[in-house]
Amino acid sequence: MKNYFFPLFLIVYAGFLISGCNQKITFEGTVYNRALSPVSGATIKEKIYPEKTTSDAAGKYNLTIEVPAVVGYPTAKSYTIEATFRGTTGSNDVMARPGETVFVKDIVISTSTP
Repeated sequence: MKNYFFPLFLIVYAGFLISGCNQKITFEGTVYNRALSPVSGATIKEKIYPEKTTSDAAGKYNLTIEVPAVVGYPTAKSYTIEATFRGTTGSNDVMARPGETVFVKDIVISTSTP
């Protein structure tokens, strides 16, 4: 009987290393106003990263950010997704790790920006 532990271990370890090579996170969600109507044309961005997108006619958005590479299996981090439209803003926090597509809780724009 052959020992399959070491080759199997190498395959699993390589999988963990490869999973950390993906450097993108995608956030998907919908933006609403206080009356809970979809907001078209809102600017969506993560608080720290420079990438931006705008919401479509149904208020939906798809934001992809580039994050630093991680060796091994990455842990989830907190990200703040912000939406702004005509002087009003709203945001939600979400946990994500590189390589994931995360569905963000609906953002309601209701606070005026200073």
